[in-house]
Amino acid sequence: MILKLSGTSFTYAAQDENAAPALEKCDLEIDTTRVTVTLGHNGAGKSTLIRLLTGQLLGYSGEYAIDGKVQDPARGELLALNRFGYAPDHPVLEPHLTGLEMICMAGSFRGWTESQTLAGLGIYREMFELEDWLENKTCSAYSKGMAKKIALVIGLIGDLAYSFLDEPFDGLDPISIHNLKKHLRARREKGIGTFLSSHMLDAAEKVVDDVILMKSGLVAFAGSYPDLLAGHPQAKGGLEEIYFNLFGT
Repeated sequence: MILKLSGTSFTYAAQDENAAPALEKCDLEIDTTRVTVTLGHNGAGKSTLIRLLTGQLLGYSGEYAIDGKVQDPARGELLALNRFGYAPDHPVLEPHLTGLEMICMAGSFRGWTESQTLAGLGIYREMFELEDWLENKTCSAYSKGMAKKIALVIGLIGDLAYSFLDEPFDGLDPISIHNLKKHLRARREKGIGTFLSSHMLDAAEKVVDDVILMKSGLVAFAGSYPDLLAGHPQAKGGLEEIYFNLFGT
């Protein structure tokens, strides 16, 4: 699929004429067979962009089209209709359920039986070192890292065409970060891409195909990572050096 934004803007405080747009006149094309990483400071618009692309925001201007079909901003079905997965920066889990129950619920929403979900969970048990707390503790007792792992499994498991992961490396231990990067590369080899935001430039650099650099709701760069490198031939430190050259003070 190709996700295309044309002159798309969004303001959270729409009733305030003086409020700065969280996104302003974004023109983007995103190939869902590739790994796209969006980078920028806090407040740059990264999470807002993900929320718009996943159908969580209403009242935006401009157009959002999927494979040429303009989406209705009043519909909240983009995740299900397009087999998209989503893991937010701050996981929202039901405190009275276990992580396993949350994952099985997500699987059922995607048309999987419980046995199919449990089978599909196997790779993630190993990848994220999911121990007996997955079945024996409710989400209210989870650490930040535990909750993050459950959110990521929910955002990745199932017969998905694409996943949106907001700050997926934040809160994970080094082994889980390594395994997640490996998994995202393996998915890409199967034609299943990922859209992710990250402040961890070294981790993002290991998986990136395309880069979106954002600042104050504006797109400063959008293109392939090789094109970004070609535009900054003096930046021998790769993505980290380019980022600090562009956005550092």
